[in-house]
Amino acid sequence: MSGNAPIQSLNRAAQILFAVAGAERGRTLTQISHATGLNPNTAYRLVRTLEGDNLLTRSTSPLRFHLGPVVEDLVRLESERHLLAVAAPVLSRHQLRLPGSNFSLVDRLPGAESCPRISVTAHRPGVAVVQRSVLHRPYEKASALLFLAYDSPEDQAEFFKKHPFERTGTAHWGNLTRLHGFLADVRRLGYAIPEFPDREFYRVAAPIFSTGNALIAAVGAYMETTASERDRFALVEACRATAREISRKLGEKSAAA
Repeated sequence: MSGNAPIQSLNRAAQILFAVAGAERGRTLTQISHATGLNPNTAYRLVRTLEGDNLLTRSTSPLRFHLGPVVEDLVRLESERHLLAVAAPVLSRHQLRLPGSNFSLVDRLPGAESCPRISVTAHRPGVAVVQRSVLHRPYEKASALLFLAYDSPEDQAEFFKKHPFERTGTAHWGNLTRLHGFLADVRRLGYAIPEFPDREFYRVAAPIFSTGNALIAAVGAYMETTASERDRFALVEACRATAREISRKLGEKSAAA
């Protein structure tokens, strides 16, 4: 096979994605096979592979396949490339200054959700890694709580509807009065440190603002709970400084564009 020849399996996978994207209610395996001209066994193997990578997702009764969250995620990463390009070196530099620390750029998603986009960890100091989307657990992560604190009442109501407090929040916060008091403190202080104990990590998050003062992302940072009070204080200050620097650099990049 020539070195310039296309890879057949990738071409077939692309055909399946286009076939599914063109169907308002998704497609069955039989419909995918007919639309692409692939035999059913080949279509099934490729669909299962794409599903395993979240490029496709399924609904049941009847079984149909739809474009998965990774497709939307790729579009979001492309639209946010300026944010990623600005944030990566800033995160890396601040992480290197504080041994044992871990930093991440955390993105806001529709529906009051959040997920990490870039991480720089103590295991690979100074190396910024773009991550695949993994949604944060509600009521638990510092950055997710930061977003909730800055959300409008309408967005908060949507969050509570999607993630009932009684089901997932009570274990961490006990009652809504305590949670809302914490969220008010976050807005007052300008950063979030969860009040409930974490057996592994001490966590903090600080907001990244656009030039229009809209919250667009967050810097999350954490280190092991065995860290000294001095190191914890340094982590908070580093997290806030990182968020401010990214906000400033985004503003400069926007003004120069």
